[in-house]
Amino acid sequence: MAIAGVSVIPIGTGSPSVSQYVARAISVLQREKDVKYELTAMGTIIEGDVDAILGAVKRMHQAIFNEGVRRVVTTVKIDDRRDKPLTSRGKIVSVSPKATFWRSSETSLGKRQPEGLGLLGLDREEELPGYNPLSIM
Repeated sequence: MAIAGVSVIPIGTGSPSVSQYVARAISVLQREKDVKYELTAMGTIIEGDVDAILGAVKRMHQAIFNEGVRRVVTTVKIDDRRDKPLTSRGKIVSVSPKATFWRSSETSLGKRQPEGLGLLGLDREEELPGYNPLSIM
């Protein structure tokens, strides 16, 4: 399984807002059976077989043209690992305990608290294997 980061950008729409076009591209992914996806603030992450991903990206790209846009820039980054299973969550969980870049913030009580667990979809520190809050403060 591969992971791809995709950004589909309409050019020359006459408006700085692109949300309607993003929604159109996501509607393509909602109909795809062979990929999983996650919409983020800066692009979309797609997981699946490389051929399925590339087919989905092609349909997303075309969907923006179908909205009347005359120019579309689509950027794709693919991570295709074949020695073991690969998921976006697995990549995050693998890096997180090793990371030295985690930010901490001062709370009103003066205690430092790590930020970033919410980005992993985790509610508690204990859910992250190998996580030690003392190692990041």
